[in-house]
Amino acid sequence: MSDQQHKPGIQVVDSIDTLRGLLDDLKTLPTSPSTPSVYLDLEGINLCRHGSLSIVTMYTTPNNTVYIIDIHTMKDTAFKPMQEGGTSLRALLESPSIKKVLFDVRNDSDALTGSRRLVSGLAKCIDFNSPISPTRKREWKLQKERTNTLFIPDKGGRYEVFNERPFKEEIIPYCAEDVILLPGLYAVYNRKLNSDWKSKVQDATKDRIRLSQSMGYEPKGKHMALGPWPDKPTKKKNGIALEMIGKMTSIQTVPGIALDGRKI
Repeated sequence: MSDQQHKPGIQVVDSIDTLRGLLDDLKTLPTSPSTPSVYLDLEGINLCRHGSLSIVTMYTTPNNTVYIIDIHTMKDTAFKPMQEGGTSLRALLESPSIKKVLFDVRNDSDALTGSRRLVSGLAKCIDFNSPISPTRKREWKLQKERTNTLFIPDKGGRYEVFNERPFKEEIIPYCAEDVILLPGLYAVYNRKLNSDWKSKVQDATKDRIRLSQSMGYEPKGKHMALGPWPDKPTKKKNGIALEMIGKMTSIQTVPGIALDGRKI
């Protein structure tokens, strides 16, 4: 199958009407305990509890659609049900029965390289492990590099670009591409794990979520690039490299995401 077959549709959700359409689509999401159907990414300014959330990008594989949810425009309305007793984006994100997959946003792109104790960033994971074609990888990398100049300060950009409306033409494809490639990465890493290691990864993921919600959590620094077992040397165990386990922990499967304390 070529990279262009079954290309996902992209919908911008920035109004009450488009939000209703999104919620109608989400009513039919499966609740399979083994296969995730929702892949998420977030963009914003200083993206942590002290910053602000601009965009939630959601890829739902059952209907092969990417939703660019404009939190900056809709504010808190984005998380409210559109009718009494109806579903909401908040209910979906917090639902323990619908598995969500995110890439570990703690892993800063400027993390030190060369040590297998460090968890690779998304770009390296896609470069080395994504099942897409070499041509597709080159296109993704070029698009990523072009868009990085818009928002990374060291490259002359500013994070406030995610709050500019209308969107700059590079922003929507940039947001969409990251979540579109997550299912392939998840499948590659997941099939390398036996049941014992899947349990270890899930436990490590829960620990990371608890840490991120603690009062003393520090969202910046080189420590964010450490894998869940930084004191262990890289070696094969049950045929699986610990580096791969660290990557799988980056592709985090989350049953529910607490939204309390969210700043929008």
